Amino acid sequence: MSRAVAEVGRPLRRFAKFTPRGRVTEPSVRCDRDRLIVVQCKRYASDHKVGRPALQQIKTVIADAGAFRGYAVTTASFSAEATTYAASAPGMVLVDMDALLAWHRDGLIVG
Repeated sequence: MSRAVAEVGRPLRRFAKFTPRGRVTEPSVRCDRDRLIVVQCKRYASDHKVGRPALQQIKTVIADAGAFRGYAVTTASFSAEATTYAASAPGMVLVDMDALLAWHRDGLIVG
């Protein structure tokens, strides 16, 4: 899934570096241009929502990497608690399956 997410950024001339699978202390993908963006991918079944604890780990990765933005991307969705938590985490963007499909259809917009 990380490679599929990185592929979306290719037209934007993003460079993607992948980290070893399953290492939650590092981003799944580090995309560079002018500012660092980290992407952490969660490949879950559609009925398994990403919860707040996973986002807390991702927030730590964002801070440790010194990134200006961090994307939490999942093939599922996010719990209500996770969505509330992310709203209070500067620079964190949640991307669920619907948004991921839109990225592939419309292209990634990094703002």
